[in-house]
Amino acid sequence: MKSDEVNRVHQAVFGYSNGHRLLVSSLSLSSIDVYELAAASDLAPGAEISGSDSYLTGLMLPDSKMFAVMRTWLAPEMPRPGCVWSHVLLLDRAFLSTHVDLTVLGAMFRRPHQYQTDEAFTTAIEINRRLRSGRPNIEAVERVLWACYGDVPLTDDLETRRDTEHAILTIWSQQWPRLRTHFTFRSIPAESNLKGQFFDFRKGISLTKTSPVPKWLAEASKDATSDVITPLRRFLWRYGKDVHSDRKVLPDLIRVYISTRSKTLKFDVADSVLERYPHGQAETLKKDILGLSASKLSLVPSVNSVDLMLLLGKHNESAVRYEEKELVSLFSQVDADHLPDVADALVSSREQLGQLFNPIMDAILPLVNEDILKEGRLSYDIALASVFSNPGLLTSSTTSVFSSLDLLSFWDIRLDDLQRMEILRALLTRDFVDEGAELFYHQPGEIFPIAVDLARQSRLHDSWLDLFRSNVQLSLDSIPVFRDGKDLMATARLLGFPIEPERVLRTWLTAFESVQSSLSHDDESRFYVYLFALCARHGIQNYRDVLIKILPSLRIRVLQNDIPADAEEMLSRWLPSDDARWDLNKRLMKLFRKAYKRGVKMDDVLASLNLSDAEIMYATDQDPESSVRKLFKAFSPFNYWD
Repeated sequence: MKSDEVNRVHQAVFGYSNGHRLLVSSLSLSSIDVYELAAASDLAPGAEISGSDSYLTGLMLPDSKMFAVMRTWLAPEMPRPGCVWSHVLLLDRAFLSTHVDLTVLGAMFRRPHQYQTDEAFTTAIEINRRLRSGRPNIEAVERVLWACYGDVPLTDDLETRRDTEHAILTIWSQQWPRLRTHFTFRSIPAESNLKGQFFDFRKGISLTKTSPVPKWLAEASKDATSDVITPLRRFLWRYGKDVHSDRKVLPDLIRVYISTRSKTLKFDVADSVLERYPHGQAETLKKDILGLSASKLSLVPSVNSVDLMLLLGKHNESAVRYEEKELVSLFSQVDADHLPDVADALVSSREQLGQLFNPIMDAILPLVNEDILKEGRLSYDIALASVFSNPGLLTSSTTSVFSSLDLLSFWDIRLDDLQRMEILRALLTRDFVDEGAELFYHQPGEIFPIAVDLARQSRLHDSWLDLFRSNVQLSLDSIPVFRDGKDLMATARLLGFPIEPERVLRTWLTAFESVQSSLSHDDESRFYVYLFALCARHGIQNYRDVLIKILPSLRIRVLQNDIPADAEEMLSRWLPSDDARWDLNKRLMKLFRKAYKRGVKMDDVLASLNLSDAEIMYATDQDPESSVRKLFKAFSPFNYWD
């Protein structure tokens, strides 16, 4: 048999020889341990056994830290009343850590009255680690479990004593190595208990079953009586190893086991574990629950990243030890779908996280992509930080996430021309901010074409109009070329069809001529009227060439009542008023008539208009009505009609 399949069990014999003492042993024991064993192996005060009856005792030795489990018999053949024999099995840590079924020890005890001739008591016993004994009595196991962990006294019954002893060893087998070393027991009632004894007896009182049976008790009973290693047993052995070993720990761990039987772990479950076990306790369980375990042996689901963040903020380092690099590694693998929620948890726990905040922030920022950012679900602080960390995230679809002031704050980071255009585009579709004016004066060549494009789409926010209309020349100088008629009209509307300064007239004319073929009929009419208004504002005598270009077509449309209402309103504002409500054509003639009265000849312009004789006479101030007025004017110079 291979050595790694065998455990060694040392043994000792205690009995009477001028007093109760150690008689033989396969192992040299210290005086401290011998003293402890002598007391434990002697007849327990008040214990009632007779004939061939015996009982078990188990306790940890204080010096060697070996566990002693012994069976004690009466020794009536000895000369002194009350003498006993005790066969002691001494179990080291290796045995307690590797031997699954401790009930096999029950068959190894022998009444040692022939110890002097039986050399077997002086040598260690080898036992197969895989050796198992028969199944225990389920009711007896439940009674002992209830007595060990439920503070219910155990009833001693001679008829069930063997079942009880087997159940005790079964319960002991269920325990993990650390708890096994603390499992102090005696299988018979006595007047006094051993120090730290896990259960006691109450003679003559039967166990009253609790209904319903507590969940932890049902799970513990099912595991203890199973023929195979159960998930609960694996759970107890993995997570019990670094938990304090009192009588309450097993029910607590089983409750945790029950609460973790799901694909995902609830926050409340993890929180209760961290609350239940202080710093230095249940480290393996807590790390597995938090997903911080380096191994892949975890037997519980870990909390999601959001709950982990909240738990770290609530408990920080008070409940679990961890390395900062562990957290960074964990959060650097957060799933994209959960990143916004993780970011919210990070920000909400900022104060509680303390120095952990920045490392976690650095871990999740590289995970932010354009799709996540444009959803607008990221915490605003995280969204800002992500762009400063990765300027490439700023696109047409993500600018909407940020305020205007924050968009302006991005201007000085590493952005390409397209990204700067997107910032400007986003700003111009929102309420004007004062900081935007500074950008306008520094970057007119970039901002004005974008404003025109937005105006074409009716997306330019009205609050920006004053800035552009108060800087007409700067704006026009910023347009390298009009692409088409829509550009021209959008620009004119953006600037409010400005009439100042005078020098813009030629700019508009040149622009109009360059895109005239792409203008709609109505927009062409509007621009005819606008150019005419500019001429009227700055003196028609100064812009004869312009009038000759535009007036023939404009007049035909006026005569045919074929101009849009807004253009007609503009034209009416720049023509002489008339109380008789003349039509626009006659008011146009009146404009020239006034020029002729001032001595300004506009024959070349009038010649282009294809006027009737009467219209020419009127426009040039030569009609009969004018002669009459001149006569009246001579006699009444302060009352003239024109």
